[in-house]
Amino acid sequence: MLRGLPSMSKKHSAHYVYFLLCLVLWIYLALRAYHVPLAHDEISTFHRYVHTGRFMPPGAHPDANNHILNSALSWAFYSLFGSSAFVLRLGNLLCAPLFFYFWFRIASQLKHLAIRWIFLLSFVGSTYFLEFFALSRGYGMSMAFLAGGLWHLIRLLKDNRQKDRVLTLLWLLLAVCANLTLINTLLLVSAGMAVHLFSRQGSRWLSATIILVMGFLPAAVFTVLLLHMKKLGLLYYGNTSGFYQLTIKSLAAVITESDSLLFPLFALLLFGLSTVLVFFKIKKDKRHWSSLFQESYLFYLLLLGNLVAVILSAKLFHANYPEDRTGLYFFPLLIGASCFLASDHLQNTRGQDVLLFLVPLLLLPTHLIKKLNLDHSSYYHEDTIPARFYKTVHAFQKECDYPPSIGGYRQRQLCWYYLNYRNGGTGSAIHYSNYPDTTDEYQITRGSLFPNWQLCYDSLDYEPASDFLLLKRKKPLLISTLATSINIATKGVCKSEYTTLMEGALDSTCGRNMEWRFDLTVESASAPFEAWVVLSLFDADGKDAGYEYIALDWLKTQWKKGDGHLLNSLRATQIDPRAVRYVLYLWNQRQVPYELRQGKVEACRLY
Repeated sequence: MLRGLPSMSKKHSAHYVYFLLCLVLWIYLALRAYHVPLAHDEISTFHRYVHTGRFMPPGAHPDANNHILNSALSWAFYSLFGSSAFVLRLGNLLCAPLFFYFWFRIASQLKHLAIRWIFLLSFVGSTYFLEFFALSRGYGMSMAFLAGGLWHLIRLLKDNRQKDRVLTLLWLLLAVCANLTLINTLLLVSAGMAVHLFSRQGSRWLSATIILVMGFLPAAVFTVLLLHMKKLGLLYYGNTSGFYQLTIKSLAAVITESDSLLFPLFALLLFGLSTVLVFFKIKKDKRHWSSLFQESYLFYLLLLGNLVAVILSAKLFHANYPEDRTGLYFFPLLIGASCFLASDHLQNTRGQDVLLFLVPLLLLPTHLIKKLNLDHSSYYHEDTIPARFYKTVHAFQKECDYPPSIGGYRQRQLCWYYLNYRNGGTGSAIHYSNYPDTTDEYQITRGSLFPNWQLCYDSLDYEPASDFLLLKRKKPLLISTLATSINIATKGVCKSEYTTLMEGALDSTCGRNMEWRFDLTVESASAPFEAWVVLSLFDADGKDAGYEYIALDWLKTQWKKGDGHLLNSLRATQIDPRAVRYVLYLWNQRQVPYELRQGKVEACRLY
């Protein structure tokens, strides 16, 4: 040690190592937030809640995709800085330091040094866990807030300070606002606080009021919201196949990126180990039941409580068992339960056998190192489209009178819309009705789903992360105009919900593949202008025989004077033989004032 410089303790050296590691990881997450393409779920959040500014129930579009706090923060940053992927993900990215800090504070309660590092590295070194801080979803920030709530709960159990009671419930409220699946944890902590409160002496009124106002009442509001969503069939993720079959296996698969049965079995082993250690500890303590209110039991009780709550909800109310990301909270609770109980056990025994059960958790940071990348998400890699695909198609678009048709799977349409939105909104929408089809000029597909693509298409590009091919048709289909409608216009500004652009009969002369081309001038002061151009096909009884659309608000925010030119098309291929009539119309979803001027539509046959 150099003379005159203070010596640095091993404890503080370990702290610096941890925070340096966290800084490196946060920079890595920031780079991912900038470079990795937005996934379908993120873009759905953008279009439904961020772009419109309607994210608070009941005014928001009802769907489980709405992680309310994430939508609110994304909207705030979007309003200030625009619609780039980095901006939309900024809310989660800024929560990552909270995540690192609170798990560090919780780890400080572990007396066993090796277990403390296993505990920390299991969280900051988990690929799946970390990636959510570089995505515009609610799961990442909810885990940071959950950690904050658990840290202050530990402090409450030690010191019984009112400040910690308030902060515990505040952090858990934020966690539920970001991720409704944490409502059971909020209820369990509120109930535990109430029991703990009335087991102690002294005035309880203020504490009881805090628990009621910040715990039970918000939980009741969230429960009403969840019941309403279940009634509408919106709690669709997951199924009722069983907790092990769905939750444990799916969560183990996404965290490890492996379908091996060893990992769900290892999760069961950790739960079994924790249960055995709980019984040993209870037997050793031999004290009043209130001795359960200590940090050694905390994670296990929350884990067990959530497990019982999920199973009872499935059995009594036919609620789905959580699948992969919706059961993410089980991961920190299981790691916390096993690490805290093992650390407590090793403080009172000489043997180190229990430690061996935790060592496999160090595979998680090893997996992270192996999976480091700046181009794809481990979970969402199947729905993202690289920006260069759009640029390639857009370059060819300059040679066409109308934007070329793009074929692809339905789950990718929003990814294409977002690329379109970020580049002026002049391209067509994904045509997915008969995917994979051979009529579209371009296809975004996997070769395994379209084995004979070489017969009709040439390959322009390939994305290895998603296994996507960008294909271009060798020869475009021939197009002949069947009917033309000109001078389409509203009589000045109107609020009509539906405005017919063109309608007509479908017969043998139309063929089974058609395209409707429209050149419209659309003007509205509403931003975004939530309107779709819709093509509906009907059979002889007036029943639906086909439906295609292009969303104007997903192309551009503003359709105002000088910026309202819509030059695009819709295709209907393999038309149902029962279809006898078509209607092309503009659907003004919120019935806001708008005007159509100088419109033209062509109905064309493709062959």
